[in-house]
Amino acid sequence: MRHPTAAFGLSPFHLARWLIAVGALSLALRLWIAVSFPITGDEAFFYWWGVYPDWGYYDHPPMVGWLIAVMRAALGDSLWAIRLPAVLLPLALGGLLAWALSPLDRVRAAWAVLFFWLAPINWLNVLITTDTPLMFWSVLSVALLLRADRRGQMDNTAWLQYALAGLFLGLAFLSKYFSVVLGLTYLVYFAVYRRERWPALALLVLCALPGPAINIAYNMSHGWSNIMFNLYNRNEGAAFAWNKPLLYAAMLLYLVTPVAAWLVWAQRSALVVASRRQRLLACVVLVPLLFFALLSFKKVVGLHWVLSFYPFGFALLAFALPQDKLKTCAVGMATFAALHLLVLGGLYASSLDNWKTTKLYPQIIRSYKTSEMLQQVVAPGVVTMASA
Repeated sequence: MRHPTAAFGLSPFHLARWLIAVGALSLALRLWIAVSFPITGDEAFFYWWGVYPDWGYYDHPPMVGWLIAVMRAALGDSLWAIRLPAVLLPLALGGLLAWALSPLDRVRAAWAVLFFWLAPINWLNVLITTDTPLMFWSVLSVALLLRADRRGQMDNTAWLQYALAGLFLGLAFLSKYFSVVLGLTYLVYFAVYRRERWPALALLVLCALPGPAINIAYNMSHGWSNIMFNLYNRNEGAAFAWNKPLLYAAMLLYLVTPVAAWLVWAQRSALVVASRRQRLLACVVLVPLLFFALLSFKKVVGLHWVLSFYPFGFALLAFALPQDKLKTCAVGMATFAALHLLVLGGLYASSLDNWKTTKLYPQIIRSYKTSEMLQQVVAPGVVTMASA
């Protein structure tokens, strides 16, 4: 008897082959970009956090600095080694998605991973930033909560999974403050759907507390620099503008890809049904989206702000789409990713001379010819400074 998925042209065997192909090809591309693309300003900034590990830094919690310190100690002081966690991150997140969702439906879980891996950003992004550990710890926390939530009774395994979900939420907090949105999501879910498991939420919060405690202790001894920077300095001049919500919508359209966005609209009734069945998954998607939607009326929401939540959007889509639309979505996303690869190939085929007439030329030269530029000014007694 044929598996139901074979009816629309992709058996589980072929789906597995597609997963292997997409995972391997995207990994190879990220490795190539990681060793060929020059270090960015943010990465250079975070690099020094890894040289001098501390309990915190001026503008963010310390996790990315700790991560870079580990990579330098283990693999050496090279750009590819520092970027390796970002290169491997999509594979790790895909594995966590599969582990979390397989008890629900192994085939749909595989589609969720395929959709996630086909997103263009997972082919191109190799930059090591504060979002790198944030995404890993956040997705790991949600994966554990999904597994714990499905257990019919509060046995030892369930308690352990709730505790670990809290621990990793705390580590996400030590990565970036957007983890607070994930904590808010958990609170909404337990308040609306899981009131009988308030003790589990209490344990989760208790196990998450060491992360904020470390950050608070650092800020108390450093003039609350993180708070000043993130709540005050970054929000000076923030004002309402109609174009900001539109930019947020356009950013989401790009992240999920136009084909997937169209299917979300076309299959919205199926999405509602799936959201009612997968309530925790729906909360992890919808609560952050609504939070950032409200924020977008005054702030320009950056693409990276939603990265720790958007993998679960693909998961919800995979569980919502009718079987005959799953392949349609995958083919459309693959086509969209292929367009990005064509553009990338064109950029790498160009030379620096091709960019001389553009406004980006000075920035490109600073990135690709940094050593040559420094050699022109290096001399005894000369102090080199740069603007941030």
